[in-house]
Amino acid sequence: MNIKLYVFLSVVGLLTITSQVLAQADTVLACSNEMIAVNADVGFDRYRWYPGTDLQSSNGRRVTYLGTSNTMLYVEQQRFIGSNLIVNPNFEDGNSSFTSDYRFTSGGSSAQGTYSIVANASEHNPSFSPCTDAAVPGNAIMAIDGSASADDAIWCQSISIDPAASYAFSLDLASLSNGNPSTLQVRINDENIGGSLTGDVQACFWKRSLAYWNAAGAATAEVCIYNLNTSASGNDLAIDDLAFTELGPITLDSFYISIGEPSRGEDEVKLCGNERFTDYGLNLGIGDSGVATLQNAAGCDSILTITTVLGDSLLLNQVVDTLCFGDTLRFDSWVITTDTILTKTLPATVGCDTILVLETKYFNANNIEKTISPPSCEGDTDGQIDLNPLSGNGV
Repeated sequence: MNIKLYVFLSVVGLLTITSQVLAQADTVLACSNEMIAVNADVGFDRYRWYPGTDLQSSNGRRVTYLGTSNTMLYVEQQRFIGSNLIVNPNFEDGNSSFTSDYRFTSGGSSAQGTYSIVANASEHNPSFSPCTDAAVPGNAIMAIDGSASADDAIWCQSISIDPAASYAFSLDLASLSNGNPSTLQVRINDENIGGSLTGDVQACFWKRSLAYWNAAGAATAEVCIYNLNTSASGNDLAIDDLAFTELGPITLDSFYISIGEPSRGEDEVKLCGNERFTDYGLNLGIGDSGVATLQNAAGCDSILTITTVLGDSLLLNQVVDTLCFGDTLRFDSWVITTDTILTKTLPATVGCDTILVLETKYFNANNIEKTISPPSCEGDTDGQIDLNPLSGNGV
């Protein structure tokens, strides 16, 4: 099975910027240490994001950001203009229009540093996996037995270009055996333009690589591909669908990443009687505790610990102490004729019930405390009797 995976290589140098800066940055809300996706506009062929700090990927329309502070992200966007400048990019014209330090063998070979233009890689070497064109099986591919020298160019082509333009170079790469894949390097005018591209460890799994290059005054681009893996076995590969295309003007877009902080809080909820707290997915009785995860204004998690307690009933104490012996007081259905304490619960429509306590105190001789201070000597008149009512006020 032939599968194609797209891999983007880094950019060499700064591209000449003829750009349009959008007036206002799009605001993207994120939470600290949260992975968030940022999407550029559709319809472009090349995207370059910067700064690269905290970016989990830095090429393609969609990037993921993981940061702890507010930041600005910028993306350069370009479209391909014109046609593919590579001659015989799919090898349908056979072994033509390019040069190679490898040795071409029309009937196949098991020697290092050789290649064939075939429809199936095993036609070059029977030990290779039967890899075919990823898009159209039966079309030609370049099957290569890796060289023992990293300085041997697999493929080179000289292309006339616009000295003031920037370009994108791409190709498809597949390993021809499992394990120990090849590692390619693309050079233009003998300059490495994008680090290295390693084939997949699984045979026939096609990877699409893409690198960018600024002509910077050069009128010709000598594009060459090298294999940095010089192992005697396992560094074998196939390439296909090469492209070298001019890039149009840069459109610059910007994004403001606003980082919100998660928050923590505590709340005490008062319950009455057999009530239960059932908000935020919790079910708590009196004396229980639970944790709710909410979202604050920034869209970040807000951790709220909720503890339930017995709510305070409203306690009303009413004291009646103006009664004299023989007086009668009526309260609700009770007739009061002596010192009494009564309690009545008044159900509440909101909150807890109200507890009403009525206390009556009658004024009589039994409720008078007497303090007697006798005269200093017999016949003196400095003696004193103090009376203190224990209940009632004698009014």
